[in-house]
Amino acid sequence: MTSNAKLDQIRSSVITMTDIALVGRAQLGDRAALDRLLQSIEKPLFHHIVTITADSDTAADVLQETLLTICRKLKSLREPRWFRVPASQVVVRMHYLDDMTIAEISEALELSPGTVKTRLSYGLSVLRSGLERSNV
Repeated sequence: MTSNAKLDQIRSSVITMTDIALVGRAQLGDRAALDRLLQSIEKPLFHHIVTITADSDTAADVLQETLLTICRKLKSLREPRWFRVPASQVVVRMHYLDDMTIAEISEALELSPGTVKTRLSYGLSVLRSGLERSNV
């Protein structure tokens, strides 16, 4: 991953007060706020997905599916500060902490089982890397 892509990924994980306000406005139907939110995450999210899939065409498809899911689910987001939580963290939590099956997560998030498996795999690899760096 290039240093610019890494910086984009770091920036995309930080929620700001502006983001929180934009989430609130988007939840109320403000299309311009939604567009700004999606634009702010599109590029770093694409880079993140490319690292998972190793294929830009597949990444583009997953990105489109992910952005559509965000649009559909945004109104139900109770805590705007969680807007930028990486999808892989959500999937890992649902699978291991909530003891949900791939099919249940797929249905709950309106994602294909393949996308859920990809996010689960990536989330586990990030967790393993963190544990290895911590010598746990």
